[in-house]
Amino acid sequence: MLKYENFLLEKLILESNVIYSDKFRKALTKMTDNQIAKQLLEIENKDIDVLSNYFDLKNDNENVITFTPDKVAQEIIKSNKELFNYVGGGGCMTNNIEANAKIFQILGYTPKVDKCPVYHPRNDEAGEIISKTTSEKTGKTWCYVKFPTGEGVYDETKLRKANIDLNKTMFDKSRQEIRIGRGIRLLLGASGITVRDSDIEKFVNDFRATVKVMNDIFSNFEIVDGENLLYWYHRKNYLEPNRGTLGTSCQAVGRPDWLEIYIKNPQTVKLVILKSPDFPDKIIGRSLLWNLDDGHKMMDYIYASKDSDIKIFGDYAKHNGWYQIDEDGSRTYTAHLTTRGEFDKYPSVDTMNNWNPETGEISNHSFPGSKDIIWSNDGDGDDWNDDDDDNDDDY
Repeated sequence: MLKYENFLLEKLILESNVIYSDKFRKALTKMTDNQIAKQLLEIENKDIDVLSNYFDLKNDNENVITFTPDKVAQEIIKSNKELFNYVGGGGCMTNNIEANAKIFQILGYTPKVDKCPVYHPRNDEAGEIISKTTSEKTGKTWCYVKFPTGEGVYDETKLRKANIDLNKTMFDKSRQEIRIGRGIRLLLGASGITVRDSDIEKFVNDFRATVKVMNDIFSNFEIVDGENLLYWYHRKNYLEPNRGTLGTSCQAVGRPDWLEIYIKNPQTVKLVILKSPDFPDKIIGRSLLWNLDDGHKMMDYIYASKDSDIKIFGDYAKHNGWYQIDEDGSRTYTAHLTTRGEFDKYPSVDTMNNWNPETGEISNHSFPGSKDIIWSNDGDGDDWNDDDDDNDDDY
């Protein structure tokens, strides 16, 4: 049964010309370095073997996209009535049954009460013309029009065709959902475009990241230091404690003795955390933030539960004008710690792993007087418990 439903879903998709919502198109446009995004933009409204589907984003779920099946879209188009606005101060026929009986009869209009006040619709109120007739004496064309909250007979010259956004209707009615990767693969396949699984995976990650930014994901970032830095290092505060580079990090045990070099230097070392939009007491990513000697900030290696969230960190750094670690290590970053002297233990430092304990200078490259920071891995990390939380073993 499930396979048959999947077959029907795919059949519906492949029977529609590709039409995107403004938000969907905007997301694709922002993905300037993604080849699949460019291909999707190229096939919109193209004369290919598909019909309209009105693809859109889903505001509360970046994992799916929505569409209107072609059968429903065609029904909406066929049922779309020509509507009109009343734009005059006059041109309303009085509800006098005796005087206007003949024209009322031709139009099929019957006032509810003889000589009752004429209904004057608002300028933005759209009504449907039920019937019309032209007077032999005056040459005027009179229309029987039904509005949502009233009806009457109006001079045709006082009516203007209403500007109804049919596209908006399409994006509001009978929406169905499909996973991003599957939907995009079907669209491209219908257009004769073959894509690799790795390309689809990259597109999905980039697309989800882009949609998150569009939905103001930056509001879920926070910068912490000191004891708060220690708190958010521990995997018990991760949304998914064992997933991705975040969950598998060797420092996720949150040992204070390992992290002391960071905790004791809040002026120089901070932690950027990305909180879960749904569970703000849990994080889905973290990265050290260094205050450098040249006045700039540098975002260090990014640990995240999902690959798509890594791009969010990169976008956030770019938004704030921060440096990001370069892949080849060609750039030199230098900072100074306020704490002098050796620490008992050290973390596994990704980038800034050369320092001079006497001067406090620390860098990603060796310099005169510097020493390598070596992780004090004593094998007790997995059993470390830094508080009285009896649920630590669940992580």
